[in-house]
Amino acid sequence: GVFHLSMAILLLPRGKDTRVMDHLTQAERRLNDPSFAPVEYDAYKLHIAMKAVLLRTGQMGAAISHLDLAAKANPSGEWVALYRGAIRMAKLEDDAGAVEVLQSALKINPKSEATYDFLGTG
Repeated sequence: GVFHLSMAILLLPRGKDTRVMDHLTQAERRLNDPSFAPVEYDAYKLHIAMKAVLLRTGQMGAAISHLDLAAKANPSGEWVALYRGAIRMAKLEDDAGAVEVLQSALKINPKSEATYDFLGTG
């Protein structure tokens, strides 16, 4: 699972969505297989990566479902709050709600450049 997750994360910024999803699907199978020992934060990373591809391909509902799974895997994960804020801002046109969610991401990681960029203060 770790190999496939690592490959997916490496390919993600290159826009190779089909290959990324193939690797993520393999990683998810192993993550859900009780014969493999889970590695800390793998489920969180997996669902954050899946969310990225799904958003990029216009599958908002599925992306939000993966954000929920990422939050379940790591409730204090900064990327969940960051992307929930970004979704509210871009897709739901709820700027006030987005700012509130993004400020909660800053409470998790006050040095997050990505969050400051979304807030327009970076």
